Amino acid sequence: MTPKQTANAINSITKIFNSTLGSASGLQASLVGMVASKLYEAKVLAELLNLLEASGYHFRVVNGAVCLKAAPGPINTSYSYIELLQNNVHVANIWTDVEFVGLSSFYLTGLPQPSARGEYHELDILVCDPNAITRPRSNQVFIGVEAKHWAHIPKKLLREILGVRRELSFVDFRSGRPSIAVRSLKNLQRSNPASHLVFAYSTVYPHGSGPVTEWAVPAKEFEIDLWPISV
Repeated sequence: MTPKQTANAINSITKIFNSTLGSASGLQASLVGMVASKLYEAKVLAELLNLLEASGYHFRVVNGAVCLKAAPGPINTSYSYIELLQNNVHVANIWTDVEFVGLSSFYLTGLPQPSARGEYHELDILVCDPNAITRPRSNQVFIGVEAKHWAHIPKKLLREILGVRRELSFVDFRSGRPSIAVRSLKNLQRSNPASHLVFAYSTVYPHGSGPVTEWAVPAKEFEIDLWPISV
C-alpha cells in the first residue's frame, strides 16, 4: 500500500469501528504499524461488521480493543473477540485467524478435536456458534472469510478456496438454512451444513482482480461469495 492508501484504510476502518462497535479506542495506534495484509484483513472485518449491522445485528467487544491475531490457532478466550447480538440475544462470536475442524475429520475420525494438521483449516475471519470451543466444527461455522491483498491472484488459490468449501459443507440439493442471515451474501441452497464462504480480494492493483472475475462459475455452483474490497 502507498502511504496515502494506508492512511485512507486506517481512517475508513476507524470510522466503521466507531460506528458499529461504539469505539475504536486502542485500535488506531495498532493499525499504523500493521503490514498491508493485516491492514486489509481489518478493512474486510470492518466491511463485514457494516453488512451484519445492516442485517439487524449488533456487537459487543470482549477483552478490550479488537486485535487481529498474528498467527492462526484455535479459539482462545483470553484474546479479544466480538459477540454478535440479535435482539440482545448472543447468537455468534466473531474471531480472527481461527482454525475449524474439517468435515473429513469430523465424519471419519469421530474425534471432537483432531491432532493432525491436515484435519483443520484456518480462515482470516470466522463467525461461529457462541458455544464453540478450541476449533469449531464445520457445522458451527456460520461465515468464513479469506482476505487477500495480493498483486497477483493465481488460479491455484481458487483450488484452495474450493477445498475450504468442501471441508465446510457437502453439496446438498435440499435447501440450506443459514444460522446467520446477511444481506448481500448468497442465498444458500446447496451447502450443508449451511455456511457462507467469502473470498475478499483487493482491487488496488491494476491486474490483481482479473483472475477472480473468471471464477464466477465455480463460485456460483459452490456458493462462494467473491468480494472486491479495496482500501
